[in-house]
Amino acid sequence: MTNRSKAINDLDEVKEHMGGGSDVSETILDNLLAYLTVDQIKDFTEHFKRTHDIMGYEQYELCRDCQGTFDSNKSCGCEDTQPPQGSSSYFSSLVPEC
Repeated sequence: MTNRSKAINDLDEVKEHMGGGSDVSETILDNLLAYLTVDQIKDFTEHFKRTHDIMGYEQYELCRDCQGTFDSNKSCGCEDTQPPQGSSSYFSSLVPEC
């Protein structure tokens, strides 16, 4: 067993000893955050956001045309895929009437 695995198992044992549950997890997280340095917390947060594809609300916006998200520093890009203004935009409008 690696040192990392042993450390994780030890932390799991502490959690089980305290009764488990979300309150215990929150207590352990609060104490862990108090123990870590600011740089370690920042590194973890950036890593977590990257690996879990979490978008920052201040960095992304919702496009009103295509309903997709895009970086607020750039344009959505859906303008290139939208039909020309005044043309049919739905398949049903292209089907001739009987």
